Amino acid sequence: MVRIEIVTKVLLWSFVLLAPAVVAIGITLYLPVAGREIIDLDVWILSLSIGITLVAIIENHCRIRRSQREEARNV
Repeated sequence: MVRIEIVTKVLLWSFVLLAPAVVAIGITLYLPVAGREIIDLDVWILSLSIGITLVAIIENHCRIRRSQREEARNV
């Protein structure tokens, strides 16, 4: 049987690792078509990577706290 926690964690980290690449490709393809200069793509990618990683860490922390509270109520 597949554990939902493992599947959720795999999906979460897949999103965290792949989202910056998808955004970078989107920016790279969009900006030349729009007639704009590509300005500091590395800054965009780095900022998005840090933001997405922080959101994932906070979400994971909240999930752990929630499960600890539920366990405390059940004991």
